[in-house]
Amino acid sequence: RRADARQRRQTAPRGRLKVSVPMPFGILHTAPAVPEFFAAYPDIAVDMTMDDRVVDLVVAVRIARLAESSVIARKLAPSRMVVCASPAYLATHGMPTTPEDLARQNCIVYSYSPTPDVWRLTAPDGSELAVSVRGIFR
Repeated sequence: RRADARQRRQTAPRGRLKVSVPMPFGILHTAPAVPEFFAAYPDIAVDMTMDDRVVDLVVAVRIARLAESSVIARKLAPSRMVVCASPAYLATHGMPTTPEDLARQNCIVYSYSPTPDVWRLTAPDGSELAVSVRGIFR
C-alpha cells in the first residue's frame, strides 16, 4: 500500500491550476463540476476567476469560435445566444422581419466578443449568416 500511495503521488496531477471562465459558463457548467473534480484530483488546488474579460492564460474556457491559432481547443458544452428585444423597443422601432433588418436597429454590442459588431446567426436549417450591427450601448 505504501508503494501504491507513493506511485500515485508521483503520477497523479497536483499543484495549483488557474482557471478563467466567462461568468455564464462558470455558473452553468463549471461550478456544478467542482465537487466531482476535487474528488477525482484531490492534490490540485484551483484558483478560478469568473469574468468575461479575455485574459492570457495557459488554460482558459471561452465562449467563442476559435480563430486559426496553435491553441488546442475542445468543445465542452453548447452555448447559445438569442436575439431579443423588449416590447417597448419594438413598439417604438418596429419588429425586424429579416436578419438583415438588425443592421438598422440599435443593438446592444458585447465588446468582449471576438467580432463585437458582427453577429453570426444560425437559421433553423443550419445555414449561417453574418450580420453587421451597431448600437449606442456597448
